[in-house]
Amino acid sequence: MKPVLPNSEVARLEALRQYQILDTEPEKAYDDIAQLAAFICGTPIVLVNFIDENRQWFKARLGLDVPEMPRNIGLSYLCQDRQEVVVVPDALADAKLATNPVVTSYPFVRFYAGVPLITPKGDMVGTLCVIDNVPRQLSDKQLEALQALGRQVIDQLELRRNLAELTRVAEEQKQVEATLRRSQQELTDFVENATVGMHWVQADGTIAWANQAELDLLGYTRSEYIGHSITEFHVDQDVIEDILQRLIRNETLQNYEARLRCKDGSIRYVLIQSNVFWENGNFIHTRCFTRDITERKKVEAALRESDRRLKVALEAAKLGSWEFNLATEELSASKQCKANFGLPESAEFTYDKLLQCIHPDDRAYMQESVQQALANHSDYEAEYRNIWPDGSIHWILARGVGIYDADGHPKRMIGVTLDLTARKQAEQALQESEQRWQLALQGNNDGIWDWNLKTGEVFFSTRWKEMLGYQDHEISNNIDVWSKLVHPEDLDWVLQAVQDHFDKKTPYYVTEHRLQCKDGSYKWILDRGQALWDSTGNVVRMVGSHTDINDRKQIEEELKRQNLRSQVFSEITLKIRESLQLDDILQTTVTEIQKVLHADRVLIFRLWPDGSGTVVQEAVLPGWPVLLGQNILDRCFQQEYLERYRHGRVSAITDVAKAKIAECHRQFLQQYDIKANLVVPILIRDGIWGLLIAHQCQSPREWNSFELDLLQQLANQIGIALSQAQLLEQATHQSQELTRSNAELEQFAYIASHDLQEPLRMVTSYLQLLERRYKNQLDARADEFIGYAVDGAQRMQTLINDLLNYSRVSTRGQPFMPVNCNTVLERAIANLQIAIAESNAVITADPLPEVIADSTQLAQVFQNLIGNAIKFRGEESPQIHITVSRNSIESNPENSNLIPSEKEWLFSVQDNGIGLESQYAERIFVIFQRLHSRSKYPGTGIGLAICKKIIERHGGRIWMKSKPDQGSIFYFTIPDKTGKQS
Repeated sequence: MKPVLPNSEVARLEALRQYQILDTEPEKAYDDIAQLAAFICGTPIVLVNFIDENRQWFKARLGLDVPEMPRNIGLSYLCQDRQEVVVVPDALADAKLATNPVVTSYPFVRFYAGVPLITPKGDMVGTLCVIDNVPRQLSDKQLEALQALGRQVIDQLELRRNLAELTRVAEEQKQVEATLRRSQQELTDFVENATVGMHWVQADGTIAWANQAELDLLGYTRSEYIGHSITEFHVDQDVIEDILQRLIRNETLQNYEARLRCKDGSIRYVLIQSNVFWENGNFIHTRCFTRDITERKKVEAALRESDRRLKVALEAAKLGSWEFNLATEELSASKQCKANFGLPESAEFTYDKLLQCIHPDDRAYMQESVQQALANHSDYEAEYRNIWPDGSIHWILARGVGIYDADGHPKRMIGVTLDLTARKQAEQALQESEQRWQLALQGNNDGIWDWNLKTGEVFFSTRWKEMLGYQDHEISNNIDVWSKLVHPEDLDWVLQAVQDHFDKKTPYYVTEHRLQCKDGSYKWILDRGQALWDSTGNVVRMVGSHTDINDRKQIEEELKRQNLRSQVFSEITLKIRESLQLDDILQTTVTEIQKVLHADRVLIFRLWPDGSGTVVQEAVLPGWPVLLGQNILDRCFQQEYLERYRHGRVSAITDVAKAKIAECHRQFLQQYDIKANLVVPILIRDGIWGLLIAHQCQSPREWNSFELDLLQQLANQIGIALSQAQLLEQATHQSQELTRSNAELEQFAYIASHDLQEPLRMVTSYLQLLERRYKNQLDARADEFIGYAVDGAQRMQTLINDLLNYSRVSTRGQPFMPVNCNTVLERAIANLQIAIAESNAVITADPLPEVIADSTQLAQVFQNLIGNAIKFRGEESPQIHITVSRNSIESNPENSNLIPSEKEWLFSVQDNGIGLESQYAERIFVIFQRLHSRSKYPGTGIGLAICKKIIERHGGRIWMKSKPDQGSIFYFTIPDKTGKQS
C-alpha cells in the first residue's frame, strides 16, 4: 500500500512536476551556475539537485559520476528539514552525520553547504549544494553568492514553468489561437526579420528575447545573449541602471543613447526606444527597439580622436597642423605650420597664400594629390617644395584626411605638415610610421585581440593574422598559440609586463616584441592592451591591438649599427693616434678588430717588393694556427691578386671551399684552416704597404657592409699612421743631427775662444810693452803701425770674450730660481753707470715682477738692451723706459707678438735713439751682424745674439719694433711660473 503523503509534500511534488525539469537533458544555464559555484566556493563537487518521491536527481553536477541518488542518502534532507542554508564544516565531527553512506563511502563527503531551492510559492524542490572531501569553511560573501546562484536556479525554473504554463494554456486555447496563428507567424517573421534590433528584458535585467537583427548587430548567438543580464552588454553601467530605473517608473524612452559591447570586443553606439509591458501591475518585460548609430558616432569620435592625436603629435614631434574648409576655402594653420612655410605667427595664411608659397613645379602635383585623396576617400600625403619669403627652398611633408558627410561628400580636411629639409632622408620612414598611427587607425590597419582569461580563448582579428602572413583559418583562438609565436628571448619579460598590468602596477599593457611569421621570420610588433577586472578584483578579460613596427625597428637597428661603427672607428682611431710607435699601432689595431668582428684571427701582412710578405702583427683565438712572424710567399697570390690590391681592391670570401678563386690560392688558404676571409689593402703615399686581413676558421661567414666599411676605414687610418710614423722618424733623425751639430758648434766656439785667450793675451801684453817702451822713439810711421796692432789685439780680445759669453749661455748657465726683476735691473744699471753718466741717460721702469730665471743672464739681457739704447742714441740725451705686462696689451694687427699668452710676462725696453728700418728687425739678432761701421758705433755684433739665446733658454721670445729717427722698442717674454702679480 502506497504511503499517504502530507499535504505539504504533495504540494511540493506538484510544484516540482510543474517545472517539467526531471530527466531532462543538461542545459548550459544550469551547468554555468554549477561552474560559477565551484569557482566561488573552491569546491570540487557541485550539484543542482531536484528531489522527488524516491530520489535525488542531478540536473547539473561537477565532480560526481552518478546522475542520481536515493532520496534517503546524502545530506540534502537537512535543507529540506530546516528550509534554510545548511553548512556542515566537517561531517565526521557530527555523530549522526558520520554514519551517512555518502560520508562513509563514495563520494566521501566531509564538507557540505546546501542552499534550498524554494519556489516563489514557498515550496522547496531541491538544493544547490557544494561538497568537498576535506573540512572547510565558507566566508559570508561566498554564502551570499551561493544563495544568489540558488535564486538564479529558481529563475531558470520559473522561466521553464512559465513556458510550460504558456504551452498548457496554448493547448487549452488551441482552437482560439488557430485562427490567429497565421497572423502571429507573419508578425513573428516581421519582427524576427526586421532591420531594427528588438529585445525584451525582464525586471531583474535578464534578456528574455531578442530578434535576429539584435543578435546580428552585436554578433552573439541566441544562447550567448538571451538569458544573460542586459548589464553584461552595456559598456556604461550607470546608463543601464538609469534605463531600468526609468522603465520601472513607467517612463517611455525615446532615442536614449547608449553603448553596447559586441562579441568581438568592439563597441556599438545605439539609440534605444523602450517601454514596459505591465500586467496586473506587475513588470513583465520591457519592449526595446535598438537602432545602430555607430557609424555616426565613429565620425564624431574620429574627429575628437584626430584632434587629440594631432595635439599629441604637435607636442611630441613639433608638427604643424592645419584645417581646410572645402566649401569656403577657409584655411586655418597653427604657429608651427606657418613656421614650416617661413611665415611668422601673425601672418595671414589663406589658401591662395599657400599656393603662392608652393614651388611652381609642385603646385599641380599637390592639388592633384588632394583631389585624388578626396575622390578615393583615402589619406592625403604629399612631399613638395615651398619657397620662403627669403627665397630659400624647403621640403614639406603634408598629410591629411578628409571628413565626409552622411552621403560621402567631403566637407573639410585636417592634417599636419613637417619640415623635411634637415632630416628628409634620415627620418622619413620612421616619421611616416608614427604619423600613420597618430592621425588615426584608418581602415583598421592594426590587429585586434580579445583575451578571455577564464577560458583562455583569444579572438584574433583577420588583420592580426594577416600581419604575420597567416590566413584567417590558420591560427586557432587560444592564448597558447600567441605565446608560441613570441620570440623565446622576449617571452619572459613580455609575460612579466602582462602580469605587472594585471597587478595594476602599470595603467596599460604596452610592449615592443617580436612575433614569428608564417615563413619563420620574426616581425617587431607594438602590442597594447587594457585589462578588465571584476568586482572581486580578478582579471576577466583584456582587449588590445597589434601595430606593425618592423620598418621602424629596422631603421633603429641600422642607426645603431652606424653608431656602433662610428664608435668603434673612433675608439680604435684614438688608440692608434695615441701612439706613434708603429708596433703599438699595429698591435692595437688587430686586437680591437678581433674583438669587434668576433673573428677567429686578424693579422697585418707586410708586403715586400718581391711579392712575399711577413705577418707582423696578429690577434688569434686559442686553437688556431699562429702565423705571427712567418714569412709567406703565395705564388698564386703574387701572380693574380697583388696588382689588384695595389689599386685598392677589397676581397670578401664567405666560403673558401666554394669561392670562385684560383685553386692554388684556395689550397694556400686551407692549409691555415681559413674558411672565410676579409682582405683590404693598406696604402701609403708611394703605393701598397701591406694587407689588413680577418679570418674565420670555425666555419664560413657572411661579411656585411658594416664590417667591410670598418676594415677599409681602419686600413686607411693605418696608412695615415704609417706615413706619420715615417715622417716622425725622419724628423727625429734630423732633429738629432741638428742637436749634435749645434752641440759640436758650441763646443768648438767655447774651446776656440778659450784656447785663443792665452796667446792673444801674450800678443797684447807685448804690443802694449812695445808701445810704452818705444813710443816716440821710432818714426811716426812706426808709432802708427804699433797703434794699429794694439787696437786690433784689443778688438780681438773683446771679440773672443763676447764669443765665449755666447757659448756659455747654454753650457755655463745657472739653475733657474725665483728672481726679483727690480733687483736684476738695478744690477744692470750699476754695471753701466759710467756710460749712463757720460751720455746723461735717463732710465725709468715700472714695478717689475718676480720670475723664475737665471739672474746673471737676465741682468745681461737688461744690460745689453740698455747699453744698445745708450750706444745708438741721437742728438738728445737717451730716454729709456722698461715696462712689463701680462694679458693687458691690446691686439696689434701689425704685430701679433704683442699679445702675451696667459702664462708669460711681456717686457719692453723703449728708447728715443736713432732707430732702424723694419727690414733689419730680425737680422740684428744674428751673431756678428752689424748695421754700422766700427768707427761710428764700436762693438762685435754679438750682444743681441746673446740676448736672443738667453731668452730662448728661458722659454721666451725676443723681437723689436723700430723706425728711423723714432727710437726702438725691444720686447721679450719670460714664462710666468710663479703665478704672482707684480
